[in-house]
Amino acid sequence: MRMEAIGPQPTIGLADFVALADRTYHPDRPGSAWELRHALIGLASDPTWLLSLILERQTSRMNSAWAREQPSYFILHTSTHFALRANVWLPERRNSSMDILENAAFSYDYPHDHNFDILTATCIGPGYDTDAYEYGDIPTDVAVGDHIPVKPLGRHRLVPNTVFFYEACRDVHTQLPVEDITVTLNFLPLRKVNYARPQLIFECVDPHTLKVMGVPLSPEGRQMSAMRIMAKLAQGRPEIASGIASVAGDHANPRVSDYAARLRDLVGMDSSAVHAGIVKEIDQGNVALKYHEVAKVARAGRY
Repeated sequence: MRMEAIGPQPTIGLADFVALADRTYHPDRPGSAWELRHALIGLASDPTWLLSLILERQTSRMNSAWAREQPSYFILHTSTHFALRANVWLPERRNSSMDILENAAFSYDYPHDHNFDILTATCIGPGYDTDAYEYGDIPTDVAVGDHIPVKPLGRHRLVPNTVFFYEACRDVHTQLPVEDITVTLNFLPLRKVNYARPQLIFECVDPHTLKVMGVPLSPEGRQMSAMRIMAKLAQGRPEIASGIASVAGDHANPRVSDYAARLRDLVGMDSSAVHAGIVKEIDQGNVALKYHEVAKVARAGRY
């Protein structure tokens, strides 16, 4: 995990930042994302445009019958090689009955990594604290319950005019609840490493060891969870399993495609002899472990 206190930078608008990113970042040069750190601070230095956009987007969501994004984040721009996202972080309610819901919205209190790089800076508010870890290579077939050795990097705060760079499939961090409303800007490089393996969530065994708990409800996790639902509905009815077959053949993410293929084959056999296999693959698979299940463990005895 890279960190740098940069200090104030000249203000830059969204369109100018996107144009600069188009010229500067290339997926064949992963380090080129780091070259945008000063510009990201410049983009974050004037929150007026972002506040206006967030209010406009939230109003649009309230008037829409279908919410495509979580209420806490906003996609500001997407292109072939990168995306720009805003994340909103709210202080927790001091009410234990709300813990699970707030964790689901803001992803607090559990260690997790990402299968994509993130260059991030604070645009509004005091920033957030995070406990950071670093690990070496993890096998692509890592399973729930596996123990991963890590190097603890300590607790750090993403204060204004500072940048963090989380490296895909290497950096783990535990987001802590913010003291006051905070909005961060994330530059998200898009590379093939995104599909190397899923994002993971962990339980802290000791300062140097994390245990794999599963996969969060990332876009990949949501897609694979949808596959599980389809397989459950189609179990014993292979004639209606065409949706699974379609995903198995066409999905851009090979992990989702492979998972759909396994479920398709199990469902298509239409035999009681494969029931045990379906149970194992669908019910016990390392797929889309929900935020609140991990939160319950992390929060035990906290209040």
